[in-house]
Amino acid sequence: MPATASFRRTATALGAIALAATTVLHLPLAQAEPAASLDDPALYGPNPRLPQPEKSLVPTLHVAPARGWPAGRTPRAAEGLAVRAFAQGLRHPRWIYVLPNGDVLVAESDAPTPQEKEKTTPKKLVQGAVMKHAGSKTPSADRITLLRDADGDGVAEVKTVYIEKLTDLAPDLRTPI
Repeated sequence: MPATASFRRTATALGAIALAATTVLHLPLAQAEPAASLDDPALYGPNPRLPQPEKSLVPTLHVAPARGWPAGRTPRAAEGLAVRAFAQGLRHPRWIYVLPNGDVLVAESDAPTPQEKEKTTPKKLVQGAVMKHAGSKTPSADRITLLRDADGDGVAEVKTVYIEKLTDLAPDLRTPI
């Protein structure tokens, strides 16, 4: 019995130490800024009032997950305007380029550059986890897709691969818009 009591005291002490350490380490995370009020006109417009930058050990991250539109729904537009999907089913579009004839080139890539693949640091591991949470880190298309609105209705009827297998040929394709 004495060994069991000693074990309980040790386990309780270790649990208390772990709880205290967890609390202390999470204090910077708990010091959140108060929510902004969108009713304050000073927060938007041509000269919005911005908060002073702050440095912290753990940065504040509010990662918006990448999601498509719900089936049959589109974003709300201003009165008199409408929103339509020009193209769908693109795999991680990185940039777009409108050609003089109205065709659109879209670079699709979710792969790191060869230089980024070589590095494995704690920062890269955290960055990868955050990117995965946001919808990145999916199989990479590594291509440029050509989109063409043949009848002028604002929807691309033609969607074809223009160039593919661009894994190491075009690191600039990985630069976001």
